[in-house]
Amino acid sequence: MRERPPCLSRIFFNDGQNMFPANKNTSPSLSPASAVIICWIICVLTAFICELGTMALIIVQRFAAPSPLLGVLATLLILAAVLSGLFGLVLLPFVLRRGREIVPRQVILVSTFICGLPLLFMLGLIVASNVG
Repeated sequence: MRERPPCLSRIFFNDGQNMFPANKNTSPSLSPASAVIICWIICVLTAFICELGTMALIIVQRFAAPSPLLGVLATLLILAAVLSGLFGLVLLPFVLRRGREIVPRQVILVSTFICGLPLLFMLGLIVASNVG
């Protein structure tokens, strides 16, 4: 008879061994600081992806026939980038205060740039609409 590999034996053929003993905590606990960091990362990545999508739509509108639907989609992406960027900037002080792990300075600078860029873009649009 073929011998089973130990990893498969433990997973598929539980030979009387309790894989999940009652005295061990099998559910990972998430500290509030980790939850804030995860929310901050998600906000920064959402803002970045929305900015990339907006730039892609602007490039497509330059070379393709103008479509009002592409303009609406670009506007929605900018709005999502502004909201997630604003939320990312609001969460940044909480990420910096948590104290357990030090966030590298380059990560903070790049994330601040990513979160602040849509706000500057919207500010430019507001100023341009008031001037002209």
